Amino acid sequence: AAPIIGENNKTPPSVDNLQKELDDAFQKLKTPKKSTSKYVSAIGRCQALLTESSTFVKESRKDKTLRKMESMNPKQKVKALKHFMTKMTKSKDLLEKYQDIESSMKDHSDIQLCQPILKQAMENLAEIQMQAGNTEWMGHMTSLLDTNDPEVLAELNDIMAS
Repeated sequence: AAPIIGENNKTPPSVDNLQKELDDAFQKLKTPKKSTSKYVSAIGRCQALLTESSTFVKESRKDKTLRKMESMNPKQKVKALKHFMTKMTKSKDLLEKYQDIESSMKDHSDIQLCQPILKQAMENLAEIQMQAGNTEWMGHMTSLLDTNDPEVLAELNDIMAS
């Protein structure tokens, strides 16, 4: 399991921060960085990324949490927002893996073989990025600020503080 941003701080990351990090990671794909990972079979890494991104996109398509939030009570909404932020973190991690793979490929044959695989993975990542960019989540988070439940307010405060 990938580490969750803010995990060391023991507070969940805010939706705005995760969205910004996700957007930044997606933008960085246009300017690859130097690889810091050890060389592992480029084709194996490409295939693993495609498998992981395909699984994640399928799970994301099935997730109906956002549609159900209108009928949720405040505690359920907070739980759903935390779930959404976990998904955004996972999406960011996949984008960083893509960038690392792309920047680490030096061999021409690896590049040729991985190109179609990476293209499919990028299509998955673009779909995930679109789903994560849905602004309805922010509306639900804002609506929770009107609650009088101290537990919900404390959890929201923790979310926004990170």
